[in-house]
Amino acid sequence: MTVDSLLEEVRRYGSELSLDGDKLIVKEAYKLPRSLIEQLKLNKHKFIKTLRNDELAKKAEFIIGVSGLLYEYTLNKHSSLYLEQLNKKWFVWRETYQRHRSEAINSKVIESGNEFEYVLLKAKKYIKFVQDKASICFKSNR
Repeated sequence: MTVDSLLEEVRRYGSELSLDGDKLIVKEAYKLPRSLIEQLKLNKHKFIKTLRNDELAKKAEFIIGVSGLLYEYTLNKHSSLYLEQLNKKWFVWRETYQRHRSEAINSKVIESGNEFEYVLLKAKKYIKFVQDKASICFKSNR
């Protein structure tokens, strides 16, 4: 089972996982079957890493698509930024859409790397670049 599917299973039983520093906290653990608790113990470090990545992504105003695997940030009404783990490597890319078209008309890989924090940093720099560029365009049109 993947970490994401185990997280869903925990939620299905009405329990929830959170972090307290380096400790994994299981709220209402009594609701979980022993087999699931054993899976949590066996994969504790993966859960901590996933929850930490989720926290960092939320702080950067990304939306969690799939916990620990996929995050999305809307740049404007036509473009979104995606942060995704594929084959143990992190990628951040932008997709641009046109009105009345379901597929992207343009995509650009911004960065890739082995560490989530590194790729998230590059994503945040790209977001700032786009925001600054939009601000300059807005000021020049006045």
